[in-house]
Amino acid sequence: MNKNESLSVFVVGKGGREHALVHALAQSPLVGKLWCANGNPGIAATKLTTGRLVYCPTIEEHGELLATAVRERMDLTIFGGEEHLMAGLGDAFRIHGLNVFGPGYRGANLEGSKMYAQRFAERHGLPFAVGECFVSNMHDAFEYAESLDYRCVVKASGPCLGKGVKVCHNVSEVEEALRLMIVDRKFGTAGQNIVIQELLEGQELSLHILSDGVNWRLLPIAQDHKRLLGDNLGDMTGGMGTYSPHPTITTSDLEKIAAEIMPKFLEGCRRDSIVFQGVLFFGLMVTADGVKILEINVRFGDPEAQAILPRIKTDMVELLLATATGRLAEVPLEVYEDLATVNVVMVSAGYPGNYNKGFQITGIESAEKILGIKVYHAGTAIERGVLVTNGGRVLSVCSCARDLKTAHERAYHAVELIKFSGAYYRRDIGRQVRKATYDGYTPQLAPYRLQHE
Repeated sequence: MNKNESLSVFVVGKGGREHALVHALAQSPLVGKLWCANGNPGIAATKLTTGRLVYCPTIEEHGELLATAVRERMDLTIFGGEEHLMAGLGDAFRIHGLNVFGPGYRGANLEGSKMYAQRFAERHGLPFAVGECFVSNMHDAFEYAESLDYRCVVKASGPCLGKGVKVCHNVSEVEEALRLMIVDRKFGTAGQNIVIQELLEGQELSLHILSDGVNWRLLPIAQDHKRLLGDNLGDMTGGMGTYSPHPTITTSDLEKIAAEIMPKFLEGCRRDSIVFQGVLFFGLMVTADGVKILEINVRFGDPEAQAILPRIKTDMVELLLATATGRLAEVPLEVYEDLATVNVVMVSAGYPGNYNKGFQITGIESAEKILGIKVYHAGTAIERGVLVTNGGRVLSVCSCARDLKTAHERAYHAVELIKFSGAYYRRDIGRQVRKATYDGYTPQLAPYRLQHE
């Protein structure tokens, strides 16, 4: 790639993950124009190192997204969320000669259908959690749960924004989960077909891997916190916070895990005629019997992306474009080994259930004056010139520092400065590692990430 080349990059999406992507892409000198469709007020306020941001909040219809990309001759399109990929926009854009970071419909179905993912894993020998698929069949599903002594995980097969998972330990919890999904249709058509998996014990990890269909690159690890309440209690959510790196899982450990998974995954894609050019986000459980895959996602995690992207040293545009064009082997992946991140998600009262919107948000400017703090917008909007809440997950408050202890302290200092009615956040994100020390760090921190130092 010509380093002086000026590229048009298109990001589609409106959450905290997309804000983190836009922020990372905006640092690249390769960008002439950075377009964002849907977006949010935080994305709209992004300043580019070079070039300019073109903010298109009203473009949401699939045909209009494609027409815009073709008309403006986008050099790279990045779909932040899975919904556009599951609708086949990756295929549609590629048919028109556009470079897309993200799989086509067949690859996206690995996330869009947990039944498809379970069967893909069985066909190709991936170390998936043992499970069975059920098509709207309450009786057979209950019998299978009984064979697991009712210690199981019941999952809606379709997309439910991270909420269609019920962890069960006894017969009453199984009955409730099946009733909610199959009888009450709490998750609509997404829950009519379900997967029941064995309940695994161990350490849960989130693993992100770039793949251009042949080659792959391991991204930094991020430890997610899915439960609403502290100490991993309460309802499942889309994610309440993350930190990176992991205090005990080394890069060498991760490389061994990825080396067990990726050859089988890529061979399975080849046999199933899937060209996967994007990011794989594996949910894993490290058990006494080895590593097991809990789920496959086909986009960056949210809130994992907010913790991972600041730790990537390689130019983000160059890295994602190489992934989208089958040239990943040409681009070395460099990581800031001396940088730690803690990301705390602030949510609306009532999330992941019903919640109110429209409450004024204050304190972000003060929070971002703290060294290494970046606040990513998710569920926000501007009403009458005022920033207000507009979703369940409202903000991601991400702290970058030289060690996890410092990142943890600064993140919660920043969170305490941000106010909106009904604001809730977990108080234990990274708590277990806040005393961790990294005496071996030799700080070489990017100036835009610690701009107040």
